[in-house]
Amino acid sequence: MFRLPNDVARHLQDGGTLIVPSLQRAHTVRLCFAAAALGKGRGVFASPDVRTDAVWLREEVERRAGEDASRWPRLLEPAEEWFLWRQCAAEVARPFALLNAGALAESLKRSSELAAQFRIPLGAQGDGSESDILCRAQRAFDERCRDFRATSLAALLGRLADRGAAGRRVAARGALELRGFDTVPPALGAIVGTSTAEPREFAEPRGPTLAAPKVLRAEDTREELERIAGWCRERLLARADARLLVVLPGAAGARERLA
Repeated sequence: MFRLPNDVARHLQDGGTLIVPSLQRAHTVRLCFAAAALGKGRGVFASPDVRTDAVWLREEVERRAGEDASRWPRLLEPAEEWFLWRQCAAEVARPFALLNAGALAESLKRSSELAAQFRIPLGAQGDGSESDILCRAQRAFDERCRDFRATSLAALLGRLADRGAAGRRVAARGALELRGFDTVPPALGAIVGTSTAEPREFAEPRGPTLAAPKVLRAEDTREELERIAGWCRERLLARADARLLVVLPGAAGARERLA
């Protein structure tokens, strides 16, 4: 089982909010927090406040809109946004018979979000390239949003980031930590505040450095399985709660016997 760094665990125990980039990371943090609490004999404990950046940003927009609804447009519901991107993808994919409009819609939506997060302008291309498809889809999406008198979360990131007091208001409501980001998107960093947006080193060592890879050639399948089992045994003896990943090609029966 993974363990939370001490500073992250203390932050959550003190009621702070942890922002991570994916649902998988959020779920993992909750499991680790619960495992640590149960390991200390605590049968009842408050759930940690762990959210993805998308969830936290949506809540921030809704909070701002609640304070002054006349100055904020209606935010599209996730299902509405998904449907509009499907329509736009079908429109731009019409000249390309082999494009899967459904899969394209998800890619276009994600690309639009990344462009907004990293402040990448989407200009007119007109050359039939992938960026041209994204630009045309974005224009079609924006037109549909205007028809609905609504907007997407990505379209509001700049507005959130441009409000200079945002970081101070956030800090006043409760401590925030960003973890798990390879690079903190500039828009998110501006919204949260530079004091919390900059990636921080862990207060404690991350653990031993990764060993250099080694290549071993087994004489046959049986020897290969024995070597794998021996490797697993050594690491489990050294650390009983270690999580090991073994990639074994071939038939499923061999993997089942190894397990």
